[in-house]
Amino acid sequence: MERVRHLYRVLFVLFAVVFAMSDAYAQKFIVAPFAADSARMTLVTLTDTVWKDATSHSVRMIEPGVEFDAAAPVMKYGAVAEIDGKHYRISFRDLEFSPSNAPEAVNPMSAEQQRRHTAFGKFYGSTAPIWVGVMLLAAIAVFFFAGTRFPQCRKVGCAVVPVCIALVALLELGGYFFLGSDAFWWCDYDRYGFWGSLFRFIPFAGAVAVQVISIKWYEILLFDDADNDGDDGARRKISLKPALFGILCCIPVAIVYALVAQAWLDFRGTASDVIGVCLFFLTLVGGLFMAFRKNVKTFGKAKGTAVTVFTIIYILGCAVAVGTLIVLLFRLLLQILIVAGIVFMIMVIGSSKTRVKDSYGNVYEEDGFGNRTRIY
Repeated sequence: MERVRHLYRVLFVLFAVVFAMSDAYAQKFIVAPFAADSARMTLVTLTDTVWKDATSHSVRMIEPGVEFDAAAPVMKYGAVAEIDGKHYRISFRDLEFSPSNAPEAVNPMSAEQQRRHTAFGKFYGSTAPIWVGVMLLAAIAVFFFAGTRFPQCRKVGCAVVPVCIALVALLELGGYFFLGSDAFWWCDYDRYGFWGSLFRFIPFAGAVAVQVISIKWYEILLFDDADNDGDDGARRKISLKPALFGILCCIPVAIVYALVAQAWLDFRGTASDVIGVCLFFLTLVGGLFMAFRKNVKTFGKAKGTAVTVFTIIYILGCAVAVGTLIVLLFRLLLQILIVAGIVFMIMVIGSSKTRVKDSYGNVYEEDGFGNRTRIY
């Protein structure tokens, strides 16, 4: 009996030590809503050691700045907070790992989620990048039209326009790096709904159009029409297409090769992987080298190198912007098709009519919704 009591004491001490260690390493979070003034919380329950959304789907909002200890176990995409005796799940996108955590506490947030709460992440979570981008695009348009109409402004335009084009592209690339797919949160369908995202999509499409055509404007400013022929008589221009092909086609070429080699020819293993990687880099480097060689021939070695780097930045920025635009357009068209399909089904059901006769001999015309109209 004494041995049993001693065993209980040892287990109690071990339990106390483990509990104290878990409390010391508890993960604390601060509510920091992303691009919003409050964070969304969803009611959850602990089922088989796993947090699951409650059947009632209760949702509350919580103000920023609230610090809490995450209830174990910590989820993959969020933390659970105990509020008013209930447990609520808050997404990591609206949380910041508290600086008051113990040094041994492990931050479960991914690198992308942590970047949201850096100075740059908070910058891209505000409306400041939008206005900076608008001002840069406006400057491109102003200096282009001024440079084409006033010869004395052309030299200034040749210096200002490429800088603005590169800054717009870097602004987009930075947003995608820090926020990923949320870089363009200000026209997100889930946040603003159909009409809200549509009214934001239209000016965004116009801004992307200006960005895409800006390289052509710069080319017009750069090469005076009066003296635009090279030594071989060909019209001088910035070499863009080889670099565009290399950047946009390197991944599809590798994917097509993998599908053909593995699915069709059943060619697998290290050799197949090496060939796929080589095709990827050959397509990418080949396109960039061709553009570099043509630009060096047109501008000289130093300026040709700078122009090639500039075109790479421009292409990557446009790829991010155009890709996002296509995704937004697809989501809007999908909602339009869904609504149109529902309306079509209602019209079809409502227009289908059948004749029925009751026990008294009265004849009625019945539509698809069960509404009857007496005929005779």
